[in-house]
Amino acid sequence: GTYNFTVTVTDASGCIGSTAYTLVIDCPTNGASLAAFPALCDNVSPYIMSEGSPSGGTYSGTGVTGSSFDPLSGTQLITYSLVDIYACPQSASATITVNTAPTVTLASFNQVCEDDAVFALTGGSPLGGTYSGTGVSGGNFDPANSGTFTITYDYTDGNGCSNAATADISVVSCLGTGELFNEFNFKAYPNPTDGMFTIKFDLPLPADVSVKIISADGKTVFSESLQQYSGFYGKEFYRPEMEAGVYIIELKVDEKIIHQHLIMQ
Repeated sequence: GTYNFTVTVTDASGCIGSTAYTLVIDCPTNGASLAAFPALCDNVSPYIMSEGSPSGGTYSGTGVTGSSFDPLSGTQLITYSLVDIYACPQSASATITVNTAPTVTLASFNQVCEDDAVFALTGGSPLGGTYSGTGVSGGNFDPANSGTFTITYDYTDGNGCSNAATADISVVSCLGTGELFNEFNFKAYPNPTDGMFTIKFDLPLPADVSVKIISADGKTVFSESLQQYSGFYGKEFYRPEMEAGVYIIELKVDEKIIHQHLIMQ
């Protein structure tokens, strides 16, 4: 602060002299500092700040409660304040960059049979993430056991922010094709094929039926549903756009599921 005072002197002769003075006391500078904050993601837990020095001060700013900062997307200004040993107020400021976490999705999976071959998982977005869960290894899923399993897709962006999405995959214990060949006479031929093939079966009694052609990566390339259908079914296909590889033809008759593999050359 500013102080005014007077010095008065009386000499040996009794003469008195005085001079008025003004004393200004300034607070020292740089009594507080605030180290750089790490970049954060807006979907993480509150961040405990310890960058202020010397200790004992208080933090303030958007998203601040005590020494805890709740990450809010954008650039947030944080101030660290304290009173030094000279009773002088000190403060320092720095910014925290909070990046928006990526939006991650995972498409639903088709039902598969426990005797199906191992297949690559797809449907995670953005591309470049990783799959995990029971039966998952290296991005592939092994339907070795029946049940419902949760698949998790994790993705991390260029800012180091991560997010995840989940979807369930149902593995059912399908009846073997050999057991049902005589019952439904389910066939797909010729096999292998160059794109032209026929699917046929014969239902002795009315049933809810669905026919699907599923690629090795789990995508449905053809689907047809028939309510209370009975009798002979025969459909010719010409699908030159189907890439070479192994496809699964799924016939579902009420709760019975039959799979056949179709090789596209």
